[in-house]
Amino acid sequence: MKSFSIDSHNGIILSQSHDIFENLALEDWLYTNYDLTSKDLSVLLMWYNGPSVVIGRHQNPWIECSVDFCNSNNINIARRNSGGGTVYHDFGNLNFSFLTPRIKYDRKKNLELICESIRTASKLGRNNAYHHCTVLVNVDQTKLRQSLFRNLKGVESKATSSLRAEVMNLKLLCPDIDTIKVIEAVSNYYKQLHGVENVFCVTPNEDLFPGINKIKSQLKCWEWCFGHTPRFSVTKSFQLFDKSRKPISKVEIMMNVNKAKIESISLNPQILKKENFNALSECIIKTPFTIEIHDSLAKWMHHCDDKIMCQIIKSYILEIIQDVCR
Repeated sequence: MKSFSIDSHNGIILSQSHDIFENLALEDWLYTNYDLTSKDLSVLLMWYNGPSVVIGRHQNPWIECSVDFCNSNNINIARRNSGGGTVYHDFGNLNFSFLTPRIKYDRKKNLELICESIRTASKLGRNNAYHHCTVLVNVDQTKLRQSLFRNLKGVESKATSSLRAEVMNLKLLCPDIDTIKVIEAVSNYYKQLHGVENVFCVTPNEDLFPGINKIKSQLKCWEWCFGHTPRFSVTKSFQLFDKSRKPISKVEIMMNVNKAKIESISLNPQILKKENFNALSECIIKTPFTIEIHDSLAKWMHHCDDKIMCQIIKSYILEIIQDVCR
């Protein structure tokens, strides 16, 4: 089967997939494989997905969304290749990618095609560019808020932060509107603007887009979605008690994390014996920042000679990670 091509004409592509990873892979495939500059092409890609949270390339998923809520409610978490903030997708919103030669990159012109309640992100390459944006038509705003609600304390991050803003469905302004009608309206306007005749309805697969499965696999893996997270630190203080449960002092635990792996840990004051703390550091450094660290901590505990104090620190470390990862 011949791979997909729009030859020498501007085009509109409507994905038939509702899988966030397939659609992000399609966007990346078009951006990477099309020579938009030499052919002076402009392409509009449209799609909508099942429930998903999509974070920007340089963001921290644990800060931007409730990972635990998303996992419990079958909401995919994906990291896109373009920058910008975090958005919630479901069948009630519509996604656009305006792919153009970089010299023709014009966000204002693109936004004139669509309406209110929009969040945008973009990716500029040496020759090509794309402007990615989302329109809320009739999104489930309850799940949107629950998915994106975070109130983390004690976390400092170098990641790009989303700008929180109130959003509104177009359905509230125009009760008769739906996703299909928005697709038709934007398609018709784009056709007039760019001299496009047809809308290509495509299913992202290996036959039409050779290499797309590899892109999808890369976007879907933990190493990209979580492991690409910029450096951050998390600090939390805990109250220590004596045997009668009387408060005696506090200990502050700080962990530095980079690419979703623990880089270092410190205790203030240092309440562990030197050999126990060194063993702790050796045990958890370069370990993924996930609750699965429990196994590594259990091995550390096995060799500790101060079981009570080490058990306390173990429980505090797990509490920190649970707070961030929930």
